[in-house]
Amino acid sequence: FGIGGEQIQAHLVGSVLGRVDLSSWTIDPTMKTGDITISADGETISVVLPYPEVTRPFLDETQSSFNNHVIGYFTSSDPNLWQAAHAQAAAMLVSQACEQGIGEKARIEAENQIKVIFGLGFKRVFVQTRPATKVCGS
Repeated sequence: FGIGGEQIQAHLVGSVLGRVDLSSWTIDPTMKTGDITISADGETISVVLPYPEVTRPFLDETQSSFNNHVIGYFTSSDPNLWQAAHAQAAAMLVSQACEQGIGEKARIEAENQIKVIFGLGFKRVFVQTRPATKVCGS
């Protein structure tokens, strides 16, 4: 009845990136153990990548809009409503990206890039990715 409460309708546009954090690599200086190993003949390299992680979402403020802001008669405006709307939108972006397979897409792209980079110096490049250790986006 419009007596109490506050609501806002938002149209938010943004993006979420999947990335592989190579800082977790373990590399033995001899290249005989760890996440990067090189064969004795120096022609083959094996690389183990960490599973991609989801970065924080980026909301595109130029394409996003807030509209239909309604405040009930006996309610004062909530100063945190805008931040709550942004937080909820960010969570929804991550959830949607996960449902659309961002982790798997990032894994394939990372493996392909590593093959290209190391393919410049080695005859054979083997790349594998560790299994995911957490749920996408968490």
